[in-house]
Amino acid sequence: MLIGRQVNGDGKVIRLTRFSGEPVFVNPDLIEVVERSPDTVLTLTSGNHLTVKETPEEMIVLVRTFRESINRGKHGVE
Repeated sequence: MLIGRQVNGDGKVIRLTRFSGEPVFVNPDLIEVVERSPDTVLTLTSGNHLTVKETPEEMIVLVRTFRESINRGKHGVE
């Protein structure tokens, strides 16, 4: 299951991958825009930009699954 690998144990962030291969943990509540240009670029509410390996479609699944886990009261890795 994708979310089991992508949600941090504290349940407040999702794990994404920088192009260098390094993980980066992002609070999905701070993601304002996800664009493909052609790489996936996140714009955060702070105005900062982050380029990640995940596609916009994968981002949708990650954020949706994250929100569903919060609504179910599950905050850890499955």
